Amino acid sequence: MLQTGNSGWTLAPETTDPVKTPTGLLATRAIETKSGWVGQIILDKEIIWESEPLSGEDAQKHVTAEASQRVVQALRQLFA
Repeated sequence: MLQTGNSGWTLAPETTDPVKTPTGLLATRAIETKSGWVGQIILDKEIIWESEPLSGEDAQKHVTAEASQRVVQALRQLFA
């Protein structure tokens, strides 16, 4: 974070704590890696599926949608 004052500029460090997935939940998310964005499905803190890395302008949105769509399809089959 950049702060200004009468004596000039001050650069204050910001902490970036990792996002923690609560126990017992099903979650989808996108994670940025060196290879690009990957979508993940997490069940009870365990990654049960991960997409291939994707780069580009809409990569984060695409991999999140891909993970969510896989969950929706599985639930449809389960309750059909």
